[in-house]
Amino acid sequence: MDCCWGLQLPPSEKAVLMSLADQANDAGVCWPGVASLVERTCLSDRTVQRALRALEQAGLMVCALGAMKSNRYTLNVPLLKQLEREREAAAAEKEALRQAELDLPVGPQGRVFMGDMVSPQGCHGVTPRVSMGDMVSPQGCHGVTQTVIEPIQIHTPHTPQPSAGGLKGGVGPSAEQPPLLSLADWLEAVQSSGQDAVPPDDEVFDYAAAVELPRAFVALCWREFKRRQLRAGKRQRDWRERFRECVRCSWYGLWLLSAGQEARLSTAGEQAARYWEAFDRESAVEGAEA
Repeated sequence: MDCCWGLQLPPSEKAVLMSLADQANDAGVCWPGVASLVERTCLSDRTVQRALRALEQAGLMVCALGAMKSNRYTLNVPLLKQLEREREAAAAEKEALRQAELDLPVGPQGRVFMGDMVSPQGCHGVTPRVSMGDMVSPQGCHGVTQTVIEPIQIHTPHTPQPSAGGLKGGVGPSAEQPPLLSLADWLEAVQSSGQDAVPPDDEVFDYAAAVELPRAFVALCWREFKRRQLRAGKRQRDWRERFRECVRCSWYGLWLLSAGQEARLSTAGEQAARYWEAFDRESAVEGAEA
């Protein structure tokens, strides 16, 4: 997507965003694994994870936990296009101001430049454009038309994504008594319905934000949850609520939380992260060979 090229971002975030944009469809959706992003950007796994969190926090994309291997990334195309239009408009405005500055007359006090403090002697007959940050006194602008460039407010629309079966674990309209399903059957139903196993607006992310738990840790917990629950073969009526409980109670002890410190992975968390990193690398190799 060309609208990503002009964005001013830190190098790692820009590289990850461009990789996502390169793989995204017309709707801005793609499903790359972390290992694929690492290979494409030549960044480390941790750097890619940090960049993904930063892009999501900036509202430039949304990550949804996928039902199968890879997460789903949805670029905020309207916001990206709006930022590109604003960048182009700012560049055009800057060039127009530069040209206007060159055309200002030279009086007894010398040439009057944009943004300078204008005296009465240097203001008669001049129509300056005043950008944000300039300070022009009323005494210095008698009979002068001023144009003030106001900052553009960005409003990012939030469109909640419908979840499969609401807060009950089934697919389709919510029922008072949803059926008992194994996790494998439920994931298959979710995938066939084209929805996310854990939507980006699910309340589990509100809880994670409240306790300052990174989304990457929630994603890691989801992968562990799937692996262990698929092996167990148990049936549940509400798999989403079961996963929320897993996060709230830290079933697998993947992270450590301490007062005044950022959340960090525990030994069990590091083991799980390394396991899935190796899994993603092997999957990327198998995909390349295929």
